[in-house]
Amino acid sequence: MHIKILVTSSLLLLASTVVPVPAHAGWEEGVNAFRSGDYPAAVQEFEALVQEQPEVVQYRQMLGQAYLATNQPGKAVTHLRKAYDLKPSENSIRLPLAQAYVQAQRAEDALNLLKTVDPGALSKKQQQAYYQLRAKASEMSGSSEQVLQDLRAVAQNNPNDPKAQFNYGKACLSARNADCATSALRAAVRLDSSDPAKKRALAKAYLLKGRTSQGNAKREAYRQAAQTADQVVEASASYDNLLLLGEAQLGAKQYQSATRTFDRAASARASAWLPLYYKGQAQTILDRFESAEATLKQALGKTRSASDQKRIWSQLGFVYEKQKSFDEAIAAYQKVGDSQGVARVRKNKQIAQENQEVEEYNKQIEELERERERLEEEMEDLPPDLR
Repeated sequence: MHIKILVTSSLLLLASTVVPVPAHAGWEEGVNAFRSGDYPAAVQEFEALVQEQPEVVQYRQMLGQAYLATNQPGKAVTHLRKAYDLKPSENSIRLPLAQAYVQAQRAEDALNLLKTVDPGALSKKQQQAYYQLRAKASEMSGSSEQVLQDLRAVAQNNPNDPKAQFNYGKACLSARNADCATSALRAAVRLDSSDPAKKRALAKAYLLKGRTSQGNAKREAYRQAAQTADQVVEASASYDNLLLLGEAQLGAKQYQSATRTFDRAASARASAWLPLYYKGQAQTILDRFESAEATLKQALGKTRSASDQKRIWSQLGFVYEKQKSFDEAIAAYQKVGDSQGVARVRKNKQIAQENQEVEEYNKQIEELERERERLEEEMEDLPPDLR
């Protein structure tokens, strides 16, 4: 799962409000430059201060944060770590240092540092930064469970923040937790209905719920997926969005609409095989077997991937089987190593042959019976002495 963690400067800066700073030329200039977003100027001011008085915590801290703001995490770590060593109990130092560790791809260092912080002692904004940082560091270290826990905490603490709900929903989606994904992403869309990315993620969450549910819940999830994906396509009829809509329509059993959507997706990306494969599935369900066969053969011609071709041949085998083209079905199933399919078709072929023989025998019997009846009628028409 990929989460964009943003910790705003207002959460991590202005150390002077925590510990008084002796008046010194350059301090106010540096702080003002930082507040105004002129981070290179802030670096210059704080560098001069650190050179003059390297043991002043606030100078180190602000210089580290200025380097952090200019995307120089290595230098940020150096100065923030020095500030932390001078005053290890300050959360206003520990949080930006953790952020510097994250930006420097030092996830374990960030996690170890964050273990020393009591989130209950933080302000609400600091708590948000804490959980975001721990989520990002946990993601980098591969701890998806911790990512979910922290992003859930951010979402719960910020119920009206669409970004917090969106990040949590995406994490749930990556963890294949359909219930928390749909819940969080519904909230994100409700709070920011103008963002197609949020609606796209919600459509994917509904698809996941449809695939993992049963009965009415399954049908309703697919219906909502199709409805939401349709809104996404209205905003942008891209290949990926059309493919998403088509998949949702397939799940919602809107097969006619799905075939049209997959046609649009295929037009949007002429080299793609997947829309044709899905279209072939829809045509199969609609009993349009000849059309499905033609569509699936088109799909075969657009991919060189053995695994993709295997999927297509498996569907073609089913189409051939439905058409009672037994030899073609057997060949298709053999290509994908489906021994059960091969055995089933061979048995059906044998039954069909036996049925055909029985039908032919019955036809012969019927023909003989008709011939007998014709002869009897002719005999009745003969004079009695010639019978």
